Amino acid sequence: MDERHMQTWHEKREALFAVNLPHSALSIINQQLPSLDFDVAMEALEVYAQKRPYKGFYMLKYMAIYEKIEQDHPRGGDRAPESARPPAKTLPDNGWQHDKRAEREAYEALPDEVKADCLRKYGEYGWRPGTRQWRLLCLRAAAGQDVECYRIHPSFASRQYDRERDFKAKQEEMERTGYVRLIEALRDEIRKLGGRVDVRA
Repeated sequence: MDERHMQTWHEKREALFAVNLPHSALSIINQQLPSLDFDVAMEALEVYAQKRPYKGFYMLKYMAIYEKIEQDHPRGGDRAPESARPPAKTLPDNGWQHDKRAEREAYEALPDEVKADCLRKYGEYGWRPGTRQWRLLCLRAAAGQDVECYRIHPSFASRQYDRERDFKAKQEEMERTGYVRLIEALRDEIRKLGGRVDVRA
């Protein structure tokens, strides 16, 4: 997408989803939009608006719909087939960000050790290897760009969210128990030294 496409996309999103997104969310969205196909992105907005049984706009859910549409119609419906397009050219300086074919070729050209390093470093970011978002993440990481905007947090009520919530609760309980034991040990030490322990809260 270019700037004009992004503006059109935001206008349609605001019309379909009556919600004010925080600046931080808009910033992350605007970092992702240039790499999306405009026609597929607009179709995904309509599909998402029809499916949502709740209020709000969630980029993670939107991208899942976008990715499904892109897989079902990889060239965006009735546009020219890939064989009718001019051959891919070597694009300088992240030219792949605006050309999906060049993007795929750039990803395939990455050395295996770079792909393995990407999986090791960013495998827990939430994108399935092989998806377009994964390719973009690895390409940008290989180019030395910041990829923090690609980190996905688990959805509410998902098993991963529940696991992380339970782990955090157990960790907090262990820390609290550790602090209580430390306090008791300090009180015992004060008593041994003849001091008076103030037990009032």
